[in-house]
Amino acid sequence: MRKLLKTLIPLMLAVFLFGQAAGPALAATQNPWWYAQTGEEDSHQKKPKIKQSRGQFKHQFKIAKGLKLRDIDHHWAREAIAQMSTLGVIQGYPDLTFQPEKPVTRLEALIMAVRALGLEEEALKAKDTPLAFKHAEQIPVWARGYVAVAVEQGLISEAELEGFRPKQPAKRYEVAMLMTRALGKDTEARLQVGDDLPFRDVAAIPEWARGYVRLALRYNLMLGDPDKAFRPQEPVKRCEMALLLLRLMHQNGMLDKEMVTGTIAGIGENSLTVTLSDGSAREIQLAEEVLIFKDRKKADLDALQTGDQVRIILAEDQAVFIAATSVREKVEAEGVIDAVYAGPPPTVSLKLKDGALKTFTIDAATKIVVDGERTSFEDLEPGQEAEIKAVNGLALVIKAEKAESEEGEEEEVSGTIKAVAFIDGQTTLTIIDKEGKERTFILAADAEIKIHGKKAAVALLKEGAKVEAEVKGDLVVKLNLEEVEEEETTEED
Repeated sequence: MRKLLKTLIPLMLAVFLFGQAAGPALAATQNPWWYAQTGEEDSHQKKPKIKQSRGQFKHQFKIAKGLKLRDIDHHWAREAIAQMSTLGVIQGYPDLTFQPEKPVTRLEALIMAVRALGLEEEALKAKDTPLAFKHAEQIPVWARGYVAVAVEQGLISEAELEGFRPKQPAKRYEVAMLMTRALGKDTEARLQVGDDLPFRDVAAIPEWARGYVRLALRYNLMLGDPDKAFRPQEPVKRCEMALLLLRLMHQNGMLDKEMVTGTIAGIGENSLTVTLSDGSAREIQLAEEVLIFKDRKKADLDALQTGDQVRIILAEDQAVFIAATSVREKVEAEGVIDAVYAGPPPTVSLKLKDGALKTFTIDAATKIVVDGERTSFEDLEPGQEAEIKAVNGLALVIKAEKAESEEGEEEEVSGTIKAVAFIDGQTTLTIIDKEGKERTFILAADAEIKIHGKKAAVALLKEGAKVEAEVKGDLVVKLNLEEVEEEETTEED
């Protein structure tokens, strides 16, 4: 819970993300697919059932050998398409086309997300599961297992399926919600306000969906356009979906399980010897029609060189996909984080043990671990001890530990209440402090709330009220309200 309540990183990070992909962005309709058509409370306000046991299944992918797609060789997303197609997350058509510019339907997006979580085997086992919701007959029989698994995993609720419209193109804001849920961040998204998203078309994003868009930006899943537009009403294309799913699998660690990574130590006629991260060597045989990319361009075996960094997908212990990067500079550094910049581009500066400063760039594939837990850019802070592995100035892995003084740190925060939320039995409080910084805290169950020395109820916490808070870590332990509406009453000691 601590991480979701960290102060949001500067919005310049989101601005940097505008230029990182060639595709467009996401948004709203007046009757989006996750609304129940019952006249009751909007179903998106209900808590989806995100299973804490995700990962209990054996993650399996249908690896495609000798994949030949005849319409992607010159496409900007060819490497992402090749990876997702090789893993069977997005499949091509019988005529060996991928049709990268074709919009993805809502049902297709849901199925792709299930596959990206490594749960296709579970979906196939559940193919005979009856779907008990209105218009369930709109879901093809072959797809019902995927929908059942999606419901079980909290990607969509049964109530939301009432107005699903599976054949409709998936809007960008709809996919933002789907990707955020697939990352297991639904509760965190619902805590986000999202009013200050850095898009000129933010008004086109439903207010309730802005938290999902914010987290999609935060975790480098979805990006905006160079002209600062998110284009929420536009459909997501198949090529864009390939890139989004690749980023998702980087963030949730699925690619770590499915790929061999290391440095080329030797090249044979039909094999590679790769030095792994633990220093051991592994000889990998190449499949007859292995797909090879070098520096994001399609290549052949002759283009690979000793020292290249590689990521390899295996099928039956043979390489069927290789992505290689030329290494001009390789660095493994230890020190203390001196500064973190939102960009553009996002960077982290490390103060080395000899006092020198070294700066590294961060992208969507950078693996960031803080206190042993996979996390995002915003949890890196000055003062943390860190180890960074980088190639050509790009951080591949950042492992950091929180500064000792951070845990249980006490401080006083004064400002104005921006929002009060009651979620999962806890009260969260968003305060705009005197420096204009937006900060969110959990109100401790035994927090002391007072107005002019008199005990007050939680119900008196209103937007716009002036407050002084005593904070320990992310918990508000004491709260004094300076202003409150006159009609409100207090409870004397």
